[in-house]
Amino acid sequence: MDNSSNHTPNQSNGDNNSKKIFNKKNWEAVKTFCVEKQRYFYAAVLFIVLVIVLICCTGPKWTKNQVDGTESSTETGTATLEDFELDSEYKQDEVVDVTSLVSQYLKAYADNDIDTLKQCATPISEHEIGYIGVLSEYIESYENVSCYTMAGLTEGSYLVSAYYDIKFVDVKATAPTLDFFYVETNEDGELYINNLYSNYNYSHRDNSLDPTIDELIQMFMEHDSVGTLRSQVTEAYNKAVAEDEDLNTMITSTLPAAIRVWAEQVAAEEATESTESTESTESTEATESTEATESTETTESTEATEETESEEEEKVTVSITGDKVNVRKKADKDADVLGKAYEGNTYTKLGEEGNWTKIDYNGKTGYVSSDYVKVVTE
Repeated sequence: MDNSSNHTPNQSNGDNNSKKIFNKKNWEAVKTFCVEKQRYFYAAVLFIVLVIVLICCTGPKWTKNQVDGTESSTETGTATLEDFELDSEYKQDEVVDVTSLVSQYLKAYADNDIDTLKQCATPISEHEIGYIGVLSEYIESYENVSCYTMAGLTEGSYLVSAYYDIKFVDVKATAPTLDFFYVETNEDGELYINNLYSNYNYSHRDNSLDPTIDELIQMFMEHDSVGTLRSQVTEAYNKAVAEDEDLNTMITSTLPAAIRVWAEQVAAEEATESTESTESTESTEATESTEATESTETTESTEATEETESEEEEKVTVSITGDKVNVRKKADKDADVLGKAYEGNTYTKLGEEGNWTKIDYNGKTGYVSSDYVKVVTE
């Protein structure tokens, strides 16, 4: 998938840049919260890993592999991929309203105009709003916008590869970029960007995805026209970065550092909220305990201890090791598919049933083959 919603250049060899930013001193500072608050910590890591190749996907790895050997269900309401075929070629700027919508969205993104962004795209989470605020401080504008479209799954929907040049503040050269948008038509006949399929949401999973549209986007990313355009923009980007030192510094150092600071602040705020909530709960329990009899106090204390121990045992984080793993509703290879889990995605482990691992999948209980799961350790 292209660089959607992050609106920042990608990188294929980000390990070197990660070492520059996450040195030993900084690592020690964030180490204590990186597991519990990993989805925000990963925001910084993700950007660093993606700051050179603008065109490579920043969400899941787009492959055809069904790692548990069973095809997924593709039905969502009345829409299905069973007989769907993508257009043979792109249509460049032929859907004028799509180009206009994307241009308006990008201008609002650079201006940190959240009201206009919400008119163009939905949903936009509170965390993404904070992320946009950080990027807008460094991005002056998006220039030379051009939209390449194919028809989407439903009437009035479009798969969009949007080309544009990023103009950073105080940097003369621009960064050629290819972005992805899934555009749909609402009940009033107006186009809007379905922000569930932005790379921000793919990375943070603030909102769950429709597995059918997820599958459709995979098909689109594997299309020959998409690959050709991606290669062309990648070549232009590499040339721009190589020829302008200020652009290179902005992409590999300045902006990643700003994202890292933002991620640390979000994690620290959540840690504070969690502590305050815990203290309030403990205070309430202490008051109730004082009013109760010794027998009741002993019983409640025992139950609280057992519950705490149980929760601690269950709070195990697991990582997906397969390219594209089916998450099923039951611990059975023939059970309905709840969604997809991609390599590197992490989830809270809820238990095991035979050769299946039970996980918290976007607020729902799901099962994945234990062959493609490993426990995350610090």
